[in-house]
Amino acid sequence: MVYSKLDWCILKHITCIVLAFAFTCLVGCSSSPTATIGLQPGKVPVVTGQSVLVEMDSGSLDVTSGEVGQLTISGSTSKADPVSYTVGSTGNQVHIVSEYKSHSFLQAAVAPIQMEIHVPNGIPVMVKTGDSVVKVHDYNGSVNVTSIAGEILAQNVNGMFVFNSNRGNMTVKNGSGEIHLLGNYGFQNLIDTRGNVNASTIMGTVQFAGRIAAGDKYHIETDHGSVEIQLSPDSNTGINIHTTSGVVSCIAADLIPAWAACSGSFNQAEGQLDIRTVSGSVMIQQMP
Repeated sequence: MVYSKLDWCILKHITCIVLAFAFTCLVGCSSSPTATIGLQPGKVPVVTGQSVLVEMDSGSLDVTSGEVGQLTISGSTSKADPVSYTVGSTGNQVHIVSEYKSHSFLQAAVAPIQMEIHVPNGIPVMVKTGDSVVKVHDYNGSVNVTSIAGEILAQNVNGMFVFNSNRGNMTVKNGSGEIHLLGNYGFQNLIDTRGNVNASTIMGTVQFAGRIAAGDKYHIETDHGSVEIQLSPDSNTGINIHTTSGVVSCIAADLIPAWAACSGSFNQAEGQLDIRTVSGSVMIQQMP
């Protein structure tokens, strides 16, 4: 076959485009760290009666306790992935907005923004995100996180916590107070939690491991997701489990299995564990 000068020009142009695209992919998918830009350290006055709202569509957010009277912000953004970042304050709220500007289909080597905020204990925090990883730790107060697909983790917290993630996993460890987990898919993991605890999901799995003490109230509800419970032998709780069409497995001496149900108590039954499912399976057993 004989190529004309025009054909050779077209082939050369296509080859250049392919090579440029391949180079972009190699750079974007490289395992080497992506260069970052440090956020300007920020300190914003915050007092009782105000709240903190963080809107972050994609990235990672770390929330922990800070000095009385001020909110401290630190972190970094990726040079490769443009992020719009603003902080504003009104009479009743500090508002932090992080908007991811890139529309690239390539997976970033690091989160487009990594932010850490130190909030005085007792100041309410609200987070709205698409797929950010949100971590809350060593904090006493109220935190409300609404996410589409991001992971939510809380550890060593006390207060009022409402976590809602459609597809992301949620974990609370060493938490106490009012704890509410809501989701459609994904794992909900409760470890050594205390207080008034509610977990609900459609297709996700709910797991609990630890001790239920006097005064604790747990309500777990799923449509089709499974429930897995591991109770400490020194738990002090009544237990009621019911499913419409799922399978219930009760592996403990003081529990009485029945058709699609299980009930009984540990010690004086001064706490309460209620589990309801439509078709999800339930397994409850005593920890060694």
